[in-house]
Amino acid sequence: MDAPLILSLFGVVGLFVGSLVNLISSRLPLIIYAQWRQSCYLFITTDNSYNRAKPEVDKPAEVAFFSRRGCQHCQHSQSIFSILPVLSWLYSWLYVQGRCPHCKHAISPCNSYIELLTGFIFMVIVSLRPEPINILVILSLTALLLTAIIIDIRHQLLPDALTYTLIWSGLICGYLELSALTVSESLLGLICWFSTSLVTGPMF
Repeated sequence: MDAPLILSLFGVVGLFVGSLVNLISSRLPLIIYAQWRQSCYLFITTDNSYNRAKPEVDKPAEVAFFSRRGCQHCQHSQSIFSILPVLSWLYSWLYVQGRCPHCKHAISPCNSYIELLTGFIFMVIVSLRPEPINILVILSLTALLLTAIIIDIRHQLLPDALTYTLIWSGLICGYLELSALTVSESLLGLICWFSTSLVTGPMF
């Protein structure tokens, strides 16, 4: 198979992975916030040690992880074309002039930028011609890392589900010699990260 065709194929795969990155980076923080609100709700409504007058609070709504992409302003579900990478924004621009048909707010192209960025990164990684098994590992970790970066930028939040997955993946890859780093180097990096977190954590 020709190299340009392979690069194009992985570029398309990167677009769809970028769409998944968008999904996780937008829904996971909302789920975490909903869990926090649920914990506060249970504490306020059931804990007898809460001596002050209990405020009237509504039960927080649950957030569905897998659902059709919605408007960022009114949360109105968009068309089925919203699941298509890049084309979803082009469709919205051509069909509804880049605005939500429900609330008329402009639809941000940021999701499409992330999809394009993911596709470009995938093509760059494949162009470096690593071993096939390494390609899968590197692409998977890249998608996880990109998701964590986006969530951190948008919410100043690093979900444990992502950070722990990246930590254990790095250690396992080092043990299986799928990474340029050895297990000892990976452990040293983990110790440095943990030490830095202890020092800088109280500052934020």
